Amino acid sequence: MRQVITNALPRSWFDSKTIYKHIQYYFPKCQSKIRIATGYFTINGWDLIRDVVKGKYVDLLVGINERSKRQDEGYAQRLLIQEITKDLATASSAGNRRQAVAELVEKIRRGEFRLVDARAMKHHAKLYLVDCKVAIVTSANLTKHGLTEQVEAGDILAQNDEDEVVKLVKKFEGYFAEAVDLTQRLLKALEDWLKLASPWDIYLKTLLAFEDLEIDNRYTPPTNYQRAMIAEALQKISDHSGVMLVASTGLGKTVVATHIALKLFRADELLYVLIIGPKLVKRQWESEFMDAGIPQTYIGCQALDKEEPSYDYNLEYFLEIEEKINKQWLIIIDECHLFRNCHDSAEGPKRRSFQRLISRIEKSGCKVLLLTGSPYSKDIRNLNHQLLLLPHTAEIETLSYERNKKNFNWHTDSIKGFINLPVVSQLTTPYVAQQYGKKLETGILIEFGQQKRYIPLVKLYRVNFHLFMESEISQVFRDGCFTVKDPPESRKFIETQAEVAWASSPWALREIIKKVINTPGKPNLSYDFEFKMSQSQRREILQPLLSRLNKIQFPDDQKLASLCKILQEVHSINKKVIIFCERRATVAYLVKAINALVDHLRVFGTIKQGKGQYVSMSDRDIFQAIKKFAPVANRAEGKYEETYEVFISTDAYGVGINLQDAPVVINYDLAWTAIEPTQRAGRVLRPWIEPRTVDLYTFVPPLESDALRDLGIAKRYSNLTNRHSQSQEIMELPVLSINEKEEVNFFKNTSKVTIQSGVLDLEALVDDSVSPFYHHASKLYNNRDYARNIRDDIISAKIYSGQTILIYVLFKYKDEYKWTFYNPKSKSLQNKSRNQLLDLLQCEENTELALVNADEIEELSYACIKEWCKQNDAAFDDVVRECAMYLKPARKSNNYDDFESLARY
Repeated sequence: MRQVITNALPRSWFDSKTIYKHIQYYFPKCQSKIRIATGYFTINGWDLIRDVVKGKYVDLLVGINERSKRQDEGYAQRLLIQEITKDLATASSAGNRRQAVAELVEKIRRGEFRLVDARAMKHHAKLYLVDCKVAIVTSANLTKHGLTEQVEAGDILAQNDEDEVVKLVKKFEGYFAEAVDLTQRLLKALEDWLKLASPWDIYLKTLLAFEDLEIDNRYTPPTNYQRAMIAEALQKISDHSGVMLVASTGLGKTVVATHIALKLFRADELLYVLIIGPKLVKRQWESEFMDAGIPQTYIGCQALDKEEPSYDYNLEYFLEIEEKINKQWLIIIDECHLFRNCHDSAEGPKRRSFQRLISRIEKSGCKVLLLTGSPYSKDIRNLNHQLLLLPHTAEIETLSYERNKKNFNWHTDSIKGFINLPVVSQLTTPYVAQQYGKKLETGILIEFGQQKRYIPLVKLYRVNFHLFMESEISQVFRDGCFTVKDPPESRKFIETQAEVAWASSPWALREIIKKVINTPGKPNLSYDFEFKMSQSQRREILQPLLSRLNKIQFPDDQKLASLCKILQEVHSINKKVIIFCERRATVAYLVKAINALVDHLRVFGTIKQGKGQYVSMSDRDIFQAIKKFAPVANRAEGKYEETYEVFISTDAYGVGINLQDAPVVINYDLAWTAIEPTQRAGRVLRPWIEPRTVDLYTFVPPLESDALRDLGIAKRYSNLTNRHSQSQEIMELPVLSINEKEEVNFFKNTSKVTIQSGVLDLEALVDDSVSPFYHHASKLYNNRDYARNIRDDIISAKIYSGQTILIYVLFKYKDEYKWTFYNPKSKSLQNKSRNQLLDLLQCEENTELALVNADEIEELSYACIKEWCKQNDAAFDDVVRECAMYLKPARKSNNYDDFESLARY
C-alpha cells in the first residue's frame, strides 16, 4: 500500500507550487547528494532552492535537445551556458539573483556543484533525487516558472519505494557519466557576470545598440560611416517623422536613403515612397529602389511649381496620387537645396511647390527625408526654408495659466544652431576621412565592403584674367544702355546679365547686346522690358561694339588662351576635364574654340546653336555623352568605342550626375551662390578606385580695375567667397581659392574652414561641423568587432560631472531596444536625448571604473526598469536588460568607503 505523506503534502499532484513545497520538505533531509535532471535550468530557479541545498552536493543534468542538425555539440554546449546567463538578464530574475550567483560560484569552487549537458542523449526528464531515499518524478523544470507558477504534475517515491529510487539513481549516474561536464564553463560565465564591466564596454554596447541594423545583403551593403548615417536618420524619423540629411557629395546619400526606406519597409512602417528630385538622377533612384525591392514613384521637382497639370505630366501625376499619401508613406526630397527659397521673389507669394508639399505632409502624417550636399546659398533663410518641408514637430513651450505644447516648424538663427537641430544629420568628407579613413602613403583609404576607395587630395587654383575691351564696354554700362524702367526688382536684371555675360565670353555678351538692340521685337530675340534709353540710342552706341565683338578671334581671347593652356597641360598626363559655364552661349563658344585651338581633344558640350538661339542638346544625347565621358562612374566600361576628354556644361548638369572619371573641374565662369561651386566640385570629389589628386580651377575677373569699380563684377566675387566661407561652416569642404594655389588635406581637415592668405589654415580648429552623434559613432569604427563580443547584461560605474547620482539602463522590450535614466533620490525617470545620453557615457578605453557597490547598481537598475514598466504599461517579464551604468557625481570621492557603503535616499 502506498504511503501517505504525514505533513499533509499529497503524494501525487496536478497543480502549481506543490513541487516546490516537496523540495522544501525533502531537500533539507539530504545526507549526501541531491541529483536533479531538468530540461531547463535558470538562476531564478536555483535561487528558490539554494537555502535548502547549503552544505550538500548537487549534480545537475540538463538538456532538452532542440538544436538543428547543422549545429554541432560544441555550439549546443555554448548555447546552454548562454541560455543560463541570458535568463539572468530578464527582469523577472531580479531580486536576490546576484547573491544567488555569488553563492553558486562559491559552491562550484568548493566542488559541491556539477553541471553536465545531456542534450546529445535527447534527455527530457524532470527528476529530483534526494540521496537514494526519495525520488520526485515531475514535469517541472528547475526554473521559477516550473517550481512556483506553472501547473505541473508529479509523484513521490520514498521509504517503501527505495528499490525503485535506487534504480533511478543508477540510471541518473549512467547518464551523468556520459554527458559533457560544463561546470567550469558555467563557473567562468558566472564569474564574468559578477564582475563590473568597464565604462568603455557600456559606451560601446550602447553605440552598437543604436546602430542595430539588420542589413539586407541583397542590396548594396553600407560602409561603417553609412551605417551610422542610417541609424542616425532612422532615430530622427522615429522621434520627429523627418530628417534633413546633409552630407558631402560622394558619401552615398542615395544608398543611405535606400537603406532607410528598406529598414522602414521591412518593419511594416512604410508601404510606398515618393521621390522628388532633379530629372537627371531619376534613373539612378529608380534603379536603386528596384534593386532594394521597394515600390516608389519619382517626380521631377520642377513640376511642383507649375500652375497647371497640363504643363507637366509629373505635376499631373502628383495631383492624382497626393490623396493616397498617408502616414505609411515616405517622401524623399533629393537635392533639397533646390527648395532653398520658398518665394520666387522677395515680395511674392509662397512657391506652389511649398504650398503643395507642406499641405500634403501636414494632412497625411507621412515621413520626410531631405537630402543635400550643399544646403547654404546666401543666408540663413536658405536653411530655414528647406526646414519648412519637414513635418512641423518642433515643440515650443508657452506660458499661460498652464504649460501647453504645440507643434511648430523647425527654425534656426545660426549655422551652428542648424547643425545641432534634432532633425538635422550632417556628415562631411573631411570627417569621414579622418575618422574612418586609413592614411596610406598612396592616399586615404575607405573600405566599401570588399571594395577599396580613396578620398582624393584636392588642389585649388585661382586663374586671373583680364576682360576683353575693358574700357569700351565699361563705358557702355556707365552710359546706361542696359538700364530698364521696370519695377525695382527688375531694374538691375539686364545690367547684371550683361555683366555676367561680359565676364563669361564674347559670344555670351554678343547675345545680350543683340537682344538689347532688338528690344522691342520678336519673342526670344528681344527683352520684354522697357529701357530708359530709346532703341535708336541703344543701337547707335551698341552696334559698333557688336561689330567689334564679331571680329574677335579665338586667339584674341586671353581668358580662352589660359583655358587652352590648362587643357593641354592636363591632357599631357591623361586627365579628363569638366568645364562649367554660366551662359549657354559660352558652352557653344568653348566647344568651337577648343576644337579649333586644341583639335586633338575630343569635346562634348551640352548646348548647341540653332535659329538664333542657344539650346540644350537632347537628354538622350547628353546621357549617352556622360557615359562616354565617364564610363567607370556610370558602369558603361567597354560599351562605347568613342569617348570624350572634355565635357562642357552649364549648371544644369552640375547636380546629381556622376562624372568622377575626370579629376579636373574648371569653373570657367563664377557662380551666383555658394551652392554651385560645391555641386560642380561634387561631380568628382568622391571616393575613387585609386589614389589621385583632384584639381579645381576658378577663373576670376579683375577685382581692382578702376574701370570696373562701379560695376557688380568685383562685388559678385567678393559675395561668392564670403558665402562660400559661411557655407564651409556646414560642409568643411573648400572648393574656391582666393590664392593662386592651395591644397586641402582631408585627413587633417575636420573643422570649419577659414580661407586665409597663403595656405589654407585647416589645423587646430574645433570639430563642430558634423552632427554630434557622429563624434560618438566613429568610435565604433575600430572597435566594432570588440563591441560585438561584449557579453550581455553588464553593469558598470563611472564618474561624471553631474550633481546627482543617475542610473542608466539599456534594455530590450519585446526585442526592441529601449533606454532610460533613473534618479534614485526622486525615484523618478529622467528624459534625455540620445546625444545627451552618449555625452554622459562618453569615455575612453582606459577610463577608470568608479568604486560602487555592485549590489547597489543591481537594485537601482531594476528600480529603474520597474518605473519604466509602470509608466509605459509594460510587462516586467518582457524586459531583458542589456547593460546598466551607475553615474557617480565627481563631487563624491572615489574611495573604498563608497564601495562598501553608498548613501541611501
